[in-house]
Formats: sequence, C-alpha cells, structure tokens
Amino acid sequence: MEFNERLQELRKERGMTQEQLSDRLHISRTAVSKWESGRGMPNIEALKNISAVFSVSLDGLLTGKELLDAAESEGRERALKLGALAFGLLDLLAGLIMFVPLFSHPVDGFIAMVNLFAYDQAAYLKIAFFVALTALGFWGIAALAAHVLDSRPVRRALRVGSLVLHSLAIAVFIMCREPYVAFFLFAFLAAKIALMARETR
Repeated sequence: MEFNERLQELRKERGMTQEQLSDRLHISRTAVSKWESGRGMPNIEALKNISAVFSVSLDGLLTGKELLDAAESEGRERALKLGALAFGLLDLLAGLIMFVPLFSHPVDGFIAMVNLFAYDQAAYLKIAFFVALTALGFWGIAALAAHVLDSRPVRRALRVGSLVLHSLAIAVFIMCREPYVAFFLFAFLAAKIALMARETR
C-alpha cells in the first residue's frame, strides 16, 4: 500500500478529518490533502510526527523505497539550502573586499596596495568599484535574508543573479587592471561553481 493510501486509511480509522490531523501535526490542511492525493511527501520530521499521532512505526507508514526517497529528497533539499546560504556568504565576503588593501595605488614610482577608501585614482573608477562591490555585498545580504523564506524559486533567482553579478564584477576589475581584486572575486566564483557541481551529483 502506498503512503498516501495508508495515511488516508489511518486517519479514517481514527475518525479524524484532514483539518483535525493538520491541527495535530501543526501544519496546513492543504499539506495533508496533498499527501493523501499522492501529490507530495512529508519530510522526515513530519513523518515522525505522523507516526507518533497514529502510534505506528515508520515501516508501518512507508515502504522501504518511499522511506529512502523521502530521506534522499530531504538530503537534497538540505544541500540546496546550505548552498544558498554559502552563496549569500560568498557574496557578502566579496562585498567586504572594499575594506582589504588589494587596490593598486602608485606612490613615488612604486605600486602600493590600499583599500578602496584610500584609492584616489580616477573618481569614475572608484565609483565603479564601489558600486560593483556594494551590489555584491547587498546581494549577499538579500540571499541570507531570503534563506529564512524557504522558497525554492526565490533561492534559484538569487543564485542566478549572484552568478551574473559576480561575473560582471570580475569583468569590471579585469578591464580596469585590478588583478588582485579580480583574482579573489574569481576564487569566490569558482567556489560557487564547485558548490553547484557538487549539488548536481
């Protein structure tokens, strides 16, 4: 018997409505309806709660394959959430590069390294650098804030935006001949790509 059929059977045996079950599980009635129609599966935590409400083991609720699928799905979702968090942190770190002495500054025939605030070459360059790094920093903050929303489409949109913004920032620093900043930004971008490659395995 499939999980959705077993859940419906257990609920009806106890004389419970979907509303009553959802109240006991502290979830929406829509979620229960979705599970019973076979359009979704609860996560491991919800499965434990269902098992406690009906006093049955997880084996009594799910087939071995369903249990493995649920665990795999939860593991994949957790990896995606951690990846989104890592993306946000990397963008935030990229934004903080403006405080690190990585910007070239000629002094008496030598090249000194200064942070962006001490950089006094062409004003338009300083503004372009500031905009690029500030945009990355704020994007990182937005990604970290969105982590709380737990919305897959929002995480996906933020991830795509992060990659585009990061690539544009690297292009700006390469064109303006700031190799150290470009190198660190490229390292952060490589870390993001490695995270994405690991998630798709």
